[in-house]
Amino acid sequence: IPNRESEGYGLNLQALEELSARGAGLVITVDCGTTALEVAAARPAGMRLLITDHHLPHALPDGQGFELAGADALVNPQRPGDGYPFKGLAGVGVAYKLVQALEAARLMPLGTSAQQLPLVALGTVADMMPLLGENRSLVRQGLARWVEAAPLGLLALARRAGIEGNPSASDLGFSLGPRINAAGRMEDAKLALDCCLAASPAEAARAAAGLEGLNQSRRRSLADALERARPMVERLPTRPPPSSSAMRRSRPEWWVWWPGGWPRSSSGRASSSHGLEWSGAAPPGALPG
Repeated sequence: IPNRESEGYGLNLQALEELSARGAGLVITVDCGTTALEVAAARPAGMRLLITDHHLPHALPDGQGFELAGADALVNPQRPGDGYPFKGLAGVGVAYKLVQALEAARLMPLGTSAQQLPLVALGTVADMMPLLGENRSLVRQGLARWVEAAPLGLLALARRAGIEGNPSASDLGFSLGPRINAAGRMEDAKLALDCCLAASPAEAARAAAGLEGLNQSRRRSLADALERARPMVERLPTRPPPSSSAMRRSRPEWWVWWPGGWPRSSSGRASSSHGLEWSGAAPPGALPG
């Protein structure tokens, strides 16, 4: 799992080289890789690469086709020519489809995919995918199977969030999703993986407590950033120019800067608090990826 602070997002060559040094001959991606042309081309000799992703490929400069990473297999409903009928799957949904295919080919035990439905539901909602079509069906199934099939760590995390029994989609989006994402925002996303892989109730409780602590730190950091921005916000004009080109013609006094990796969360909170349209941004090089 890439560390967003040191590695950015998606595939990176250093990670593939480290995996190769550990003896990995096959790498399967989730939710990334379609546009990683240079990384896929430069991967260690002999390494096989299977990409599962849901992001749109980049069009070629001449508009005649698309750029696709040179993987051994690329599973993406957004790939040109792909015949899968539902194009709106989340990255976790595409990975789920791979598990279903392996199960159908008898390469994984029967029932494996059904056990993953709570994770598919959480990943779909947390990725803010529209709950339409197959997404809606997958989330409904995952919620219904939560108590019986969710990993011990997620059950413990749900209890930390005050959720008993099967959660709702809102619970996933507003309670569990932020707690899972806090690991990557504040420290290392591997902590969220550890929570999902906890093998005992005691291990699950420790992992859930760690994520809860990181989420509280995330909330404090966001609140501090907004509080520092508040006096600057109050000095702004009440309404910027009502024009689609306002961003290009904006003046420095329409911008509020604060440090930290919170452009998305901060701008959303500031917008709802002050009734203004906001855009979060960071100076070049301030964020990885």
